[in-house]
Amino acid sequence: MEVVSHHYELFRAKKISRDDFVKKLRLMVGDSLLRTTITALQCKIPPKRELEVEAKQNVGGSGGGL
Repeated sequence: MEVVSHHYELFRAKKISRDDFVKKLRLMVGDSLLRTTITALQCKIPPKRELEVEAKQNVGGSGGGL
């Protein structure tokens, strides 16, 4: 897991490309686990539209500020 995290940090810092990151993941965890994990995570991410509505509601005045 430490190696995966390290490669992810390199990807986030734009020190390796997305293609290189995916290749490294595929070599470390295998296609099957990678595919299963991505599929499971996609179900947990709310659609972009829901995020936009939620952000507008938070900015639009919850009235609980300082």
